[in-house]
Amino acid sequence: MESKKNRCSRVLFLVSILTLALACTGLVHALDVPPMTGRVMDLAHVLPALSVESMSARLAAHETATSNQVAALIVPSLQGDVLEEFSHRVATTWKLGQKGIDNGVLLLVAIQERKVRIEVGYGLEGTLTDARSARIIRNEVIPHFRAGDLPGGVAAGIHAIVRTIEGTYQATERPVSREGTDRLVQVMTAIIVGVVLGFVLMNVNRFLGPIAGTGLSLLLALKGD
Repeated sequence: MESKKNRCSRVLFLVSILTLALACTGLVHALDVPPMTGRVMDLAHVLPALSVESMSARLAAHETATSNQVAALIVPSLQGDVLEEFSHRVATTWKLGQKGIDNGVLLLVAIQERKVRIEVGYGLEGTLTDARSARIIRNEVIPHFRAGDLPGGVAAGIHAIVRTIEGTYQATERPVSREGTDRLVQVMTAIIVGVVLGFVLMNVNRFLGPIAGTGLSLLLALKGD
């Protein structure tokens, strides 16, 4: 019979092989970080050359004035990699920001996954907070992307990032439709009137009162359609 010691050795060996296989699998699926050849790198080829030049010039001017290093990377796909992990690897590999200050920012766009992330160095986290980064993505980048304007979305994101750092950015919130607001008021009014009428008529008939109140609410709500 196989000794207990041999069985334990075999189990440990199998565990070691499995661990190594999992580690190798993770390495295989990890997306390679491209070498940084410019402040705006479009590996997905969705940006016109003039847009890349214009955005790069804007970021160069900002870096000259503040020493902050802002870069953008557009990739066709994450190839199964995790957005947060990849963006962190890119920012670390590219060494964005000044040494000892860590004042770098990366705008990462993954086309296939339709994902956007702003990776911020520790030196700028107090200015470009998570909440502000999320607001920039939500209010500036995503609306352009949904309209099919990828260059406009990237440009708007870069512009908002730079202006936030400089303290001049104001979020562009989508205006609330007055028509939608008026309609909501009308529906709420109809419900209130119906409830009140229902309570009043319950004194006359406890069953017909709620029915009459509900009917009146529906009539008032549908009146404006």
